[in-house]
Amino acid sequence: MNIFGDRSRFEHFIVGMGLGLVFTILCVLGAMSAAEFKDWKHGGKWDWSDWGWGMVGGLIGQVVQLLIIWAIWK
Repeated sequence: MNIFGDRSRFEHFIVGMGLGLVFTILCVLGAMSAAEFKDWKHGGKWDWSDWGWGMVGGLIGQVVQLLIIWAIWK
């Protein structure tokens, strides 16, 4: 069973995780919103599932980033 549903959601998750790891969750918010806005403006629809999976990935990436910073700082 695939929890993502399709490849697009998995890609949003991975990109969100990378952005969250390197930057912040606010960067992920902007990137995911911009990607969905682009889809909407080009005749598609705003896909909240894609947006949500990207944000979940960003949250996980941000947590890993903070754990790495904490481990180095300690």
